[in-house]
Amino acid sequence: MCFANKLISMIIALAVMIQFSSCNFKETAQNTASTVKEKAVQTKEYVVGLYNQIDMTKFKNGWDTAVDFASSKYAATMGSQYVTDVGNAINKLKNDIN
Repeated sequence: MCFANKLISMIIALAVMIQFSSCNFKETAQNTASTVKEKAVQTKEYVVGLYNQIDMTKFKNGWDTAVDFASSKYAATMGSQYVTDVGNAINKLKNDIN
């Protein structure tokens, strides 16, 4: 009977410890969630502040320059390819005629 009493006492003590630790865990989780939320808001405000400092006209000018350059390079490449293809077609036709 003594062993059973000790076992029951240990189970009760364990249940009480779990109850106390779960309360602490709940509070800790709530505090952590609150801290994370505050940091997320601060980070959002920081990023929005950085975004507001961006000079979009410079960005647009850079974008336009890049598009103009890429368009010119593409047109030159495609024009060169077209001339090569026409030359190959003429040579093929010449060879087929002969």
